[in-house]
Amino acid sequence: MTPILSRLFSRMLATLFIGLLLSPLTLSAQANPAPKVAAAELVEPELEINPLVTEADELRKLIDIKVSETQQLLKEQSQTTAEDYDAYGRRIASRQLAILDEMDNLCSNILEQEQQNLETAEIRKYAGKLLDAAGEKLIAYIDLVEASQESAADPMQKPGSHIPLDRLYQSLGKQITLRESLGMDVTRQKEDLSRRVITRAERLSGRIEISKESEQAITKKVSAEPTNKEHQLALLDIQEKVAKQAKSLSVTITIMNTLEMDSSAYQRLLIKSTGDITTGILDKGVVTGLFAEWFDEAQTTIRENGAVIIFKLFIFSLVIFIFKMLANIVGKLVERSVSTSSLQLSNLLQDMIISSASRIVLITGVLIALSQVGFSLGPLLAGLGVAGFIVGFALQDTLGNFASGMMILIYRPFDNGDLIETGGVLGTVASMNLVSTTLLTIDNQTMIIPNNKIWGDVIKNITNQRHRRVDMVFGIGYGDDIEKTEKVLHDIVTSHDKVLPLPETTIRLHKLNDSSVDFIVRPWVNTADYWDVYWDITREVKMRFDREGISIPFPQRDVHLYQESTNT
Repeated sequence: MTPILSRLFSRMLATLFIGLLLSPLTLSAQANPAPKVAAAELVEPELEINPLVTEADELRKLIDIKVSETQQLLKEQSQTTAEDYDAYGRRIASRQLAILDEMDNLCSNILEQEQQNLETAEIRKYAGKLLDAAGEKLIAYIDLVEASQESAADPMQKPGSHIPLDRLYQSLGKQITLRESLGMDVTRQKEDLSRRVITRAERLSGRIEISKESEQAITKKVSAEPTNKEHQLALLDIQEKVAKQAKSLSVTITIMNTLEMDSSAYQRLLIKSTGDITTGILDKGVVTGLFAEWFDEAQTTIRENGAVIIFKLFIFSLVIFIFKMLANIVGKLVERSVSTSSLQLSNLLQDMIISSASRIVLITGVLIALSQVGFSLGPLLAGLGVAGFIVGFALQDTLGNFASGMMILIYRPFDNGDLIETGGVLGTVASMNLVSTTLLTIDNQTMIIPNNKIWGDVIKNITNQRHRRVDMVFGIGYGDDIEKTEKVLHDIVTSHDKVLPLPETTIRLHKLNDSSVDFIVRPWVNTADYWDVYWDITREVKMRFDREGISIPFPQRDVHLYQESTNT
């Protein structure tokens, strides 16, 4: 259709619809002006005017005003230039939809008046005429728009239509609902709408299936040539078309449900084409139908491509097996290399390097296996990159743990098997990754601490040094022999086989306390023998002090009482 013919067709179509919609109302208004209902006709003379009556009059006036505005716009449109013709058409269409919305308010007002036993015969008659005219003209307009679609190169284009066809069908359904709310007979209208929505649902379903086939074909082209912008634009265009068609089908299904029609087949198609799970999935027919279709498709696929699928699965499994074996070999080679390296890497860093090398080889094998069964690695890797950026932005705390883990591995404040105290936890380092460190406490509890809490806190490595000093304090009474006590303590320490001769043990009188004379005893031991020496010496001191008659005082206080005699 040439641009000139299309413009003429648009003018004829819009003019015909506006004339059809407004001419009966205009003639009716001229021949029989809209009745103005007096308050005395609606309520008893002795009562005040009901607010609903006033509201009804205002609604009628508003509808008449919109009809007049539409007539004026129609007159101006007939005299305007081609440049502004479509602009007037859109304004006229908005007025038409506004009239339907005000009719909804008017019908609600009528029902509220009748609940209060008010007389609504005249206003019902007025509303009935409007609804009759609107219903007939909506059907005529729908027929014209659908006819224009058939003549268009692209069925989604609507020459001469300023109201989407979906909106027209919704308005027609709403008009039937309003008629039904006023108690009018809608049997014929429902039958006509049911026939129309079935035809529209079938037409939309066919278009969606054709569009999905085109989308699949273009998707294959994009996979084969990811950098081809023409294919990418074509894919976006067909996806947009599918979305529009699916939206129209969704509106049609809603109307079918309102008319209590079976829409399960169309709901299944909508879910398959868009992937959106709607409330229709709760319908038993939709669920069983979807499973039946998927099962049939699976059977057909296996029957037609069973041998190819089995061969691809075999290749996939074989590639994964080979790379898994290769990952184990690489892990052992890396383990041997880092363990004999002169870099003096910590055990934690060695474990990290070994596991990372094995995982990199295994991930490479998975990607190669996917490519062998038909997956395109380009879009997959691009998607992983975008996903990685999004995940990294969302998991900022985890990235902080990662950075702290790297700092721990570089500066090596502790290693596997070290007894450390950090973050308020005392325990042996069991394992570590780039996010957290696992400690095994002395009472055999597993504690997992985020790395940023460890690196941001004081780290006390108790077993990092080979030798440790055992600090002990023993108190004796003020009446005990100081030199004898020093000799006994010296004999106890030097006789223990785990006390080191160097550095020398320190035994000194340290402090004169309130209840005791305190000696410090500080022998040096191997780190692994710390607690054995501590417990053994403490036990031996108690036993030797008892044998030698040296007292171990407990806190005490002397109370002196003075009595004064009073002379009477």
